[in-house]
Amino acid sequence: MEYQVILISSLRLAKSPALLFETLDFEEYVFSNGFYSFVVHNGWNKKYVLYLVRSKRIKENLDNNIYRGIGISSYRVEDFLRIEVRDTPLYEQNQTVEKIEVIEKEIEQLKETILSDQDIIDSRFCF
Repeated sequence: MEYQVILISSLRLAKSPALLFETLDFEEYVFSNGFYSFVVHNGWNKKYVLYLVRSKRIKENLDNNIYRGIGISSYRVEDFLRIEVRDTPLYEQNQTVEKIEVIEKEIEQLKETILSDQDIIDSRFCF
């Protein structure tokens, strides 16, 4: 059975952002216990939830207040579920996602104009 899943690192101070899998068949994949997978339910825009768990406020809340472990600090699923989130209407979630996607598109276009180090070096040495 396929699900819309958000994969989140369970490690405190992890640099990897939450990832969205539009269609994921759990029978085909195995994840380590260093990750939690959350199914996005109806009534929630999957990208909105992704941006929400990537937000600075949620991440800081987890990193600074909720963690366990002596060697490797990590969260539990209950830690994520304990964070209160406003029940945002779906239309508002969709509007927020649209605004973010416009900005992401602009960023991608700007990234395409950046020259690589090698291109800059090659342009300075004309052989």
